Amino acid sequence: MAAGCRTERARHSGPRRCPAPDGGDAMSSVSVRSEPDVSEPVTSRPTWRDWIRVNQTTFGVFVVAALVYVVTLAVVPGFISLNHFFYTLQLAGFLGIVATGEAIVILTSGIDLSVASVITAVAVVVSTLFAETSLPTGVALAIGLGLGAGIGLVNGIGVTWFKIPPLVMTLASGSVVGGIDLVETQGSPNSGTSATLDAISNHNLGEGLTGTVIIWLVVIGFALWLLMGTRMGRYIYAIGTNVRAAQLSGVPLRRVTVLAYVISGITAGITGCLLLGYTGISFLTMGDPYLLPAIAAVVLGGTSILGGKGGAVGTALGAFLLTAIESLLTVERVSQASREMLEGAILLVVVVLYNYRSVFSSRRR
Repeated sequence: MAAGCRTERARHSGPRRCPAPDGGDAMSSVSVRSEPDVSEPVTSRPTWRDWIRVNQTTFGVFVVAALVYVVTLAVVPGFISLNHFFYTLQLAGFLGIVATGEAIVILTSGIDLSVASVITAVAVVVSTLFAETSLPTGVALAIGLGLGAGIGLVNGIGVTWFKIPPLVMTLASGSVVGGIDLVETQGSPNSGTSATLDAISNHNLGEGLTGTVIIWLVVIGFALWLLMGTRMGRYIYAIGTNVRAAQLSGVPLRRVTVLAYVISGITAGITGCLLLGYTGISFLTMGDPYLLPAIAAVVLGGTSILGGKGGAVGTALGAFLLTAIESLLTVERVSQASREMLEGAILLVVVVLYNYRSVFSSRRR
């Protein structure tokens, strides 16, 4: 009977009464627990070493960016100054804004190759509205951003509803939009802009910060809120980590993926508007210099090209690092072809190193 009691205790949790052996009085039995008391683990406050270990890629980008500035100071004495830092920050803002939207798409295991065409299209449309209509600046900008969102919506629908691979869908849509840009511009620059947009892009708001940098910070803040503070952000990471598991868990795949591409279209549109205000003109190849660097900034900032891992802060640091390197190469009079080859090499090396680290970590487990 005692053995039966032990078996019963093993099957059930909580207190049980075991009858006394040899038919003794049940009231003489003792109350026992099936599980021993386990004290709660004591958790320690995270240290800066813990943060570095978790965010080692982001920290690495920060260190490399600092080293680039040190090397620049050694190679070109007097080149680095506070004014130059803020100038680099403004240029990084153009890249950082479009890269933030690209990062959100890549986190879903997608990619957006239409951002260059979207930048150009939005700049051309807004410039044309300024030149040929009397629309208020806010309305013209809203139309431009609506165009960017619309292209992103088409990309998202093509990827989710028609199951077109993101690489093919966004490359095709980018080509179509690029052809429309060519028809609209006839290959000639358009000088339509507004004083308000010029002030937003270039006006110094104090301490060297321009409107472009402020808007970049707002975009970073929005991305942090979306990815870290909302259910939609958790869905984005879930889809990028394992799309099948996310689907079985009830994640709305189509809605989340479409939203990611819409955000990418909007951020590309913001960059197009700011570039129009910065340069004062729109032209056919306006967005081309931002396609590969946007992807490189995302990957360099620690976001996995396969999705599911990364964030906005690393992408911002990656954008700043690439812009700082570009600035140094420009001062050293390195040709545009060599700079593009270097950007491609940086992207390739970062992807190879990330894959090597992932394989090495999986083998250690």
